Amino acid sequence: MASMKTTFLLALIYLLLQTELISLEAIWSNSSAGNSTVGCIDMEREALLKFKEGLYDPSSTLSSWVGEDCCDWVGSRL
Repeated sequence: MASMKTTFLLALIYLLLQTELISLEAIWSNSSAGNSTVGCIDMEREALLKFKEGLYDPSSTLSSWVGEDCCDWVGSRL
């Protein structure tokens, strides 16, 4: 019985992560379609920071994710 609960929880977590990634891909694709000289859109910056909060980043890969222009953050542009 416990393994069914574990499997269900893992499947739920997987689906939630996929939903977040799909949302971020939509945001990123919309931002890359526009003029690259335009700074970061507030909604995009907030979404990226919210996404970052849910990550464990022991190597500080996302340490550049500060400041107003999220287009300059390492890994935020495709």
